[in-house]
Amino acid sequence: MKKQTAFKRWADFVKDEKTTINRAPSSFRFIARFRLASKFDGVKADGYGEKTLRGYDALLKVFLAYTAFESLIEAIDENRAIGNKHLAVDFSIDKHNHSFDDFSISRKIWNNEKLLQILIDYADVSQRTSVQMEALMSFYLGVIDGKHLHAVARQIRHLVAHGNLTAYGAESIRKENTDALGELAKLILDETYNLFEQYVSKIEAQAAISTK
Repeated sequence: MKKQTAFKRWADFVKDEKTTINRAPSSFRFIARFRLASKFDGVKADGYGEKTLRGYDALLKVFLAYTAFESLIEAIDENRAIGNKHLAVDFSIDKHNHSFDDFSISRKIWNNEKLLQILIDYADVSQRTSVQMEALMSFYLGVIDGKHLHAVARQIRHLVAHGNLTAYGAESIRKENTDALGELAKLILDETYNLFEQYVSKIEAQAAISTK
């Protein structure tokens, strides 16, 4: 028998008459963002060169994957805040320090000094003394672990969301860099799915106990 996905299990759970879930907007926003991130296949724009678009594609993949991760955290927090007994479970994720552990990907990104330099150079002045920037600088200096890879992803999300990255910056990201960023995006999506699956298992277990 084929194993149900966490998304199918979630859909079945919220449709179940016993749970009567009426409010879960952030949860549905997370699912929509995750789907977009997993299906994203690049951008098309007249007047831009291949290298520039390739750079934007790679950065947008990480941006979408990371915002899916953020959306999951927001959904879990919202469900707890509104007090829906069927969705509020003891399950927390560290938004700023959750590890995305993959030494191979970390090494590939660390070896691309130009990419890290872009992430540092394009940061807002207000960010240059932040904890995230300290983690990014540590990574740049050779301290490689999951938290620092998280800092790379978070900085990419910040640059894309706030428009700090120019076409020149995107064009500076070489082919090998874009491949590594694609792997990073997949790593984040895979970890986000695993976290969502754990969350669904918890709400299913809680519902099973409450209906006994």
